[in-house]
Parts: sequence; C-alpha cells; structure tokens
Amino acid sequence: MLSPVELLLSLLAVGAAWFAWNSLKIREMANKVALEYCNSAGVQFLDGSVGFGTLSLVRDDGRVRVRRVYVFDYTESSVDRRQGAIMFVGDEFRNLVLLDS
Repeated sequence: MLSPVELLLSLLAVGAAWFAWNSLKIREMANKVALEYCNSAGVQFLDGSVGFGTLSLVRDDGRVRVRRVYVFDYTESSVDRRQGAIMFVGDEFRNLVLLDS
C-alpha cells in the first residue's frame, strides 16, 4: 500500500504528464490555426511552427482555466518579418492577433 506522500507524488507525476501531453496537443492546434490563417491571408508562415509565449490561469465562465499564448512569425513581402499571437483558453481557440501590423 502506498503511503500518503507516495500517493501525492504519484498524483503529481500523473498530473504533470497529462499537462505536458495536453500542452503538445494545444501546440499542434495552434500550428494548424497559424498555417490556415497565413494561407487564407496570402502571407508566408515562417519557421513552420509556433513558439511558446505565455501561460497563465484565468477565470472563464466561473471556472479557472489555463490560458496559453503562442507566437508565430509571418511575412507579407519576404522581406519584413512580422509576428502574430494565438490564444487558447483550456483547449479552445479564442483569438489570433497580428502584433506587427
């Protein structure tokens, strides 16, 4: 039988593993959103991937959820490098903004 400390550590390890797996899933979704946006806007999605921006807790519909912001680079003219950001709350896409418009 597990002691209370071992049980707590096991639960923390399982929680950390789930959070890491979930974060990878959200990052894949952010990559897809950025690529689709760039294709529809006629701009080039640079580096082929989003980068991690920020992680915070927010209150959403009375619940505390994780807000993740990912950043990406794009170009309109193949000369200027511009940046955009994608926000997810929980596992829901919320917003895409162009930071250097």
